[in-house]
Amino acid sequence: MSAMQGYYALLQFSPLPERFEFVNIGVLLVAPSQKFVGIKYSQGLKRVERLFGKQPASSFDVLKEAFEQRIKVEILENWNIEKIESFAKLRANKMRISKILPAAFADPEKELDELFHMLVGENEIGIRLPKVQVELRKKFEKAGVSLLVEKPQPVKLPEGVVIDAPYAYQNGAYNLIDAVRLNADSADALAQASKRAIEGQWLRRHSQKLGSPNQLIVVGDLAKQPSAFVRAVDEMMKQHQVRFYELNNVEPLIQDIRLQARVHSQIE
Repeated sequence: MSAMQGYYALLQFSPLPERFEFVNIGVLLVAPSQKFVGIKYSQGLKRVERLFGKQPASSFDVLKEAFEQRIKVEILENWNIEKIESFAKLRANKMRISKILPAAFADPEKELDELFHMLVGENEIGIRLPKVQVELRKKFEKAGVSLLVEKPQPVKLPEGVVIDAPYAYQNGAYNLIDAVRLNADSADALAQASKRAIEGQWLRRHSQKLGSPNQLIVVGDLAKQPSAFVRAVDEMMKQHQVRFYELNNVEPLIQDIRLQARVHSQIE
C-alpha cells in the first residue's frame, strides 16, 4: 500500500493556560485524501492531576468532547492546513493544538495509534474497559457482518455538530451506527444519551432536506443501569426518531444488516 500524506499534532490541556504549562492528553491525525480526521485521547487523569492537582472527571470529559467537535467542524469546512494552523494559533483556552507537523503513512488508524503511544502513552493505573466501539466491532466480526458495514464520512450539521460514526449501512435510509457507554452515574449517562438523541433528530431533519435521508442508530452499553433508566433512554430515542439497541442485545441490528445486504445485492 502506498503512503498517503497527512499531518498530525498534539492535543494539550491546562486548567491555568495563563501559566503556559500544558500536558499532552491526545493526538490529532488528518489525512485529507482519505477524508480522515482521527483524534485519540488518554482516558485517565493521572498525568493531568500530577501537574495540576485534582480535576473533575466529568467536566474534563465534556471539555475533551467539545474540543474534538470544534476541531472536526473546522477541518470539515475546509481541508486546508493553513486554516487549521490559524485555528490552532488562535486557541488560548484550556485546550490547545500544538505545532502541526507533516506525516506519511499507509494506514491512518494504525498511524494514529502509533503516534498516540509514542507521544502521549497510556500509563494510567487501573484496568480500562475496552471502548464500546471495539466491543461492537467484535460482535459484528463474530456474527460475520463486519464486511457488510462501512466507515462513513463524518457528517457536519448546520447546528455546528459533526457526527463521526464508526459504522454505516443502507436500508432505504443511510444508517449511521454510533456506540456509547452509558454506565456512568445516571446524570452523566443521561447527558450522553440526550446528546445523541438530539444529534440524531438534527441529522434526520437535515438529510431529508437534502433529499438523501440519514438515520442515526445508537448502540448503548447500559449493563449497570436500572431497567427504568434503560426504558427512559429507549423512549427518548424513539421520540427523536433515533433507533436504539442495547449492546448486550444487538442481534436484531445484526439481522437487519444481513437482510439489507441480501436485498441490495439482488438489486445490484
